[in-house]
Amino acid sequence: MKLKMIVVASVMAAAALFIAGSGCSRSSNESSPAGSQTAALYTCPMHPSVKSDKPGSCSICGMTLVRVSTNAPAAKP
Repeated sequence: MKLKMIVVASVMAAAALFIAGSGCSRSSNESSPAGSQTAALYTCPMHPSVKSDKPGSCSICGMTLVRVSTNAPAAKP
């Protein structure tokens, strides 16, 4: 009888985790409208603390900011 209660409780807990986790699995691709541009992050190669959401030059040294990331998913090999 005790083993049966443990098994039932385990199955219920696993089901609850599955249901709770399945609602949060949307990727950023699904939530953005088709054809929209993804935001890029630009930074200075010499001053990583300088960040911008658009290309330009570093406010400290004047070097051209380089693109370091986007919100787009990584390409699968």
